[in-house]
Amino acid sequence: MLGVSTAPSSEGVEAYLKEWRQGARHLRPTTAYFYDLLIRVHVAPVIGHMKLKDLAPLHLNETYRRIKGARTREQVHRLLHKALGDAVKLRLLPHNPASLLEVPATKPAKKKRWTENEVRAFITTCSRFETTDDALWLLMLGTSCRIGEALALMVDDVRTMTVPEFALGALRHQRRHAVGGYFFRTKEGNVPWTSDLQKRLKEACLRAGVPEVSSHMLRKTHASLAIAGGVDVKTVQKRLGHATLALTLGLYAEAMEMGDAKAAQTLDTLLGHGSIPAQPQDEEAADG
Repeated sequence: MLGVSTAPSSEGVEAYLKEWRQGARHLRPTTAYFYDLLIRVHVAPVIGHMKLKDLAPLHLNETYRRIKGARTREQVHRLLHKALGDAVKLRLLPHNPASLLEVPATKPAKKKRWTENEVRAFITTCSRFETTDDALWLLMLGTSCRIGEALALMVDDVRTMTVPEFALGALRHQRRHAVGGYFFRTKEGNVPWTSDLQKRLKEACLRAGVPEVSSHMLRKTHASLAIAGGVDVKTVQKRLGHATLALTLGLYAEAMEMGDAKAAQTLDTLLGHGSIPAQPQDEEAADG
């Protein structure tokens, strides 16, 4: 971190921020990279050339004004508030100009929910198994399992599972590519990186022409569709592993927006309400 002997008149804003960031050794690598990005893209081009001692709220406002995204504005403000606050502690500044400003906090964007047609498009696309991960997405959508649970799934486990038809097809396909008894492993037998899988899930959404979702959203989509299809709340709660009914009941509003009774019947079929036990070995024997 900067030393207290640094003269304010000789310290530029960009130089200070870079040195401040490098001194923040407690930051996670992803956070440090993100801070560097904010400084380089949004802060340095506007006020990086200024002397630290000359920085005023007016200059920070101009920095925020040039940032289009409300969420990014808030993130830059938080970064500057912290960095300039540390400058005050080091006696490089008499006061923190960022503390005189209030950048409205952004509300989390409402996650996009898939429509019935979008769910069908995603299932149809992934059922072609164009990539090694398509079976994983179908399993998660069809069973509401977490990504960690899916990655730990072994071939012998499926005798105790009940899955809809499209998920059964995914297991049948993936069984041919099992490594070390596990359905979802790399060719080397390693567990795929979750961050890489999230990127590939976005690619799958792009192929299907549907809005991007996270793996967690696949679980919520399963629950919403199940509720819309008439599955009782207790059953949905059990499948999701929710500790209380309140969490599951929170999905009711979303489910009810999905359509009338006719749509519910379609969704009921879509998720395989009349689900079937998964027996890949028997299926393989029948195929052979």
